[in-house]
Amino acid sequence: MHIVHVYVMEAHPGPPDPAPFRGLAGREEAPRQSRTYEDRVEMASTTNAMLEGSQLMLVDELAPLARTNPMWCAYGPAANSAFLVGQDGRILEAHDWLDIAEMKSAIDNLLSE
Repeated sequence: MHIVHVYVMEAHPGPPDPAPFRGLAGREEAPRQSRTYEDRVEMASTTNAMLEGSQLMLVDELAPLARTNPMWCAYGPAANSAFLVGQDGRILEAHDWLDIAEMKSAIDNLLSE
């Protein structure tokens, strides 16, 4: 099993950047919304340092003009979503907000098959 994190846009960016959900800026100490892909990679590397074990961190694309976020757009704009994907690529479990106990149960069920 592989655990993959995808770093997307900031859910609660610092002022003056609006949050993608409510349009309100986050706390003063929160990081600003990345303006370039390189900025996003730098923020992801900061977050990556907090991961334990062998987990993979991917960074969602950020096009300079269009501000596209393909992962964010394809899988739904959520700050803490989670997906269990089978070896065939099908999504077996989807959470808008990760419920660790439910995801662990889904993983256990998959592994026991």
